[in-house]
Amino acid sequence: MIGGSTGACCGMTETKRGAKGRSSLKAAPIAALDGQRVDRPTVVYAQDGCVMAHWKGISLVIWGTAATLPLVDELTRLAESVASMYPRGSSVHLVINGAGPPTREARAALWGLSKRAESRHVCTAACVEGNGFWASLIRSLVTSLDLVTGRRLKLRAFTDIEALADWLMPIHAEALGLDLSAADLVQALSWLRAHPAVSDQAAARSTG
Repeated sequence: MIGGSTGACCGMTETKRGAKGRSSLKAAPIAALDGQRVDRPTVVYAQDGCVMAHWKGISLVIWGTAATLPLVDELTRLAESVASMYPRGSSVHLVINGAGPPTREARAALWGLSKRAESRHVCTAACVEGNGFWASLIRSLVTSLDLVTGRRLKLRAFTDIEALADWLMPIHAEALGLDLSAADLVQALSWLRAHPAVSDQAAARSTG
């Protein structure tokens, strides 16, 4: 990714910047999500299989690649951005089939981020696509985060986004006083899941 260029994808306006290829993408003005009643997520990072966004006080992350320390640094910036807009917040992580487990450094950084977020945390949910050893490993990492924080966080792992949304959205909407449904969250996640930064990476992995 080359800084300074602009383009469009998934109906978004994209502005790329920075020597490290970081990108900042914003939803088009007055952008409704595929004709639905809610706005599109605001994408703040999209590169090499990972997309991060915020939407209605929720940090949304699509992991099409293994979490690394630099990506957790990006996640920390996302969390700080959400905290500046909402007094409390939640987070949702969708791990694409075959993405791979976080590195050791990334796991330590995720644990630290979770502990720092306790005071303003509403709930966190992770959806891990697929099955087998790697998927079981990632789900066990979610459980370990729960243990590290002394079970003070509302934290759960799921195998499909509908079940995730059914659990998280009522809790989050009530905590923030928002008129949102589980279907709204499913729409937002599905829209992000189709982002080229994720879908292109998944396609390359399946044909590689």
